Amino acid sequence: MMWRWIRIGAPAACVAALAGSGRIAAAQDLTLHQAIQAAIAHSPELRAQEQEVEKASDQRMSALGQMGPKLGVSGKVLRWDAPTEMSLGIEIPPAITQQLGLNFPSTMHVMDQTTGDLSFSATQPLTPLYSLYSLYRLQGDNERAARAARDAKAQALAYRVAEAFFGILKLNKALETAHAARAQVEAHWKTAQAFFAQGYVQRDDVLRAEVALAKVEDAQRQVETALAVTRGALNLLVGRAMDEPTVPAGDFPDPPEPFTMSLAEALDRAFAKRPELVEMQHRIEMARAARHAAIGAMLPAIAATFNWSRQWGNEFQRKTSYFLGGVLQWNFWEWGAQFYQVRAAERDLARAEEGLRGLRDLVTLEVQRAYLEMQMKRDSIETARKAILQAEESFRIATRKYEQRVATSMEVLDAESALTGAKNTYYDALYSYYLALENLRRSIGEREVAR
Repeated sequence: MMWRWIRIGAPAACVAALAGSGRIAAAQDLTLHQAIQAAIAHSPELRAQEQEVEKASDQRMSALGQMGPKLGVSGKVLRWDAPTEMSLGIEIPPAITQQLGLNFPSTMHVMDQTTGDLSFSATQPLTPLYSLYSLYRLQGDNERAARAARDAKAQALAYRVAEAFFGILKLNKALETAHAARAQVEAHWKTAQAFFAQGYVQRDDVLRAEVALAKVEDAQRQVETALAVTRGALNLLVGRAMDEPTVPAGDFPDPPEPFTMSLAEALDRAFAKRPELVEMQHRIEMARAARHAAIGAMLPAIAATFNWSRQWGNEFQRKTSYFLGGVLQWNFWEWGAQFYQVRAAERDLARAEEGLRGLRDLVTLEVQRAYLEMQMKRDSIETARKAILQAEESFRIATRKYEQRVATSMEVLDAESALTGAKNTYYDALYSYYLALENLRRSIGEREVAR
């Protein structure tokens, strides 16, 4: 018998889990869009990638905060072993102080036993704003690059879902074909038995029909196993129990609707929307911002500063004071350390730009391959449809001839095998076209992956 299979990746444990489960549940329809959105919501990998996006967003806000004035407050309370008194260094006899009517203390109070102070400061960087703004831009592009990376992973996941989805549709049709083939071969086997009983044919006709029937039944079991594994793979992706009887649903016209997008249009869309290209473009902007930040580090650091303070318990200090001024710091010679940091940042920028050019070439090749494959799959549908018509006619003629005992059992079985193969080829071509269309949508970045 002629059978064509689609290979779907799935964990080996699917088969054991499906075989060991006796749970029976109602079948649940699932459209391709629903399956993709469910898989995206369920995917641990995408949830982890979402954390990368949130982390990049937090880093961007942190970089924004670095540009504002730095506000600070400090204070302390001290308890000394004793108050501080200062001797005046002169001693006036009491008789004189009494005569003059004056009271001259021999010591002066300087500091209380408990002292404290409170200080508030504000510092606004001025020239460092150039570097700080560059770092803010860098973190902003890092966040957008993380989002693009997440979208790329989501689109790859969407294609894996589409492979399993259309794989189930193919295998469902293959199972229908297998049932029909079994019925046809069984009918021929019964006819061969009747003819043998009447002495019209030899025993080998019956044996040949029995062998053909056994092969058809074995092929049917293979399809059922492949269908169970592929359904388990889809359920695993969308977060369902692997043995749940999920049924792919949706409108997939036969013949498919006309495809009007040209290859040039597909390439233009890919260059504008492909997540990998978007991510690389933001990586370039990150490298450019890092270069500006390195240049800014070579400038003198000038900042405006303000300070207000209040103190208690010390008689020789002002109770309240404040100042406003500027601070300058410039390491004007570091033996080329900052210069080579700029050179290194320029190398990173150049490398990122070369990476983008290489990625564009790869995307061009991938889009072209996906576009041509889609066209080839579409053209093969009509060829496969004609092959079914020819195979059906050949089977009908061979069956009629055998009933008239002018054809051999081998001719009937060969015709039936050709018909089964033609049907499988047709449905393989039909659903392979829709899968190729999904691959093209992925390659140009147009598969919807919204969360």
